[in-house]
Amino acid sequence: MNNEAIVTKRNVLVVDDDPAIQEMLCEIIQQEGCNAVSVGSGEEAIKQVESQHFDLIFLDLVLPGISGVDTLSAIKEKDDEVVIITITAYGYSIWAKQAMALGSMFLIHKPFHAHDIVEILDTVNFGR
Repeated sequence: MNNEAIVTKRNVLVVDDDPAIQEMLCEIIQQEGCNAVSVGSGEEAIKQVESQHFDLIFLDLVLPGISGVDTLSAIKEKDDEVVIITITAYGYSIWAKQAMALGSMFLIHKPFHAHDIVEILDTVNFGR
């Protein structure tokens, strides 16, 4: 009998309109042993959440099209259990306050460093 545990990789969605941020976050997330998918808008994020389950979402607050706050609200309506980490370059703005009120677990300020992301993944038990 095989007693090896089945290990399921966590699914993480990165939502940011900056391709460099998408690439950096996905690389860190994958190095930490998770699957990573990236999109550049709130509309694309909602479509992804409708088509597959994500355990964690990194969500920029300022996006083309619908805002990060509206995206967060729509995602939480579909999956209230998903962990959402919001990202902003604008400090603790009204958007950040709204995101926290809607259930964002953490707020990351741009620019951030790889160790900040690893620390968050460890905090939510998604790291190695």
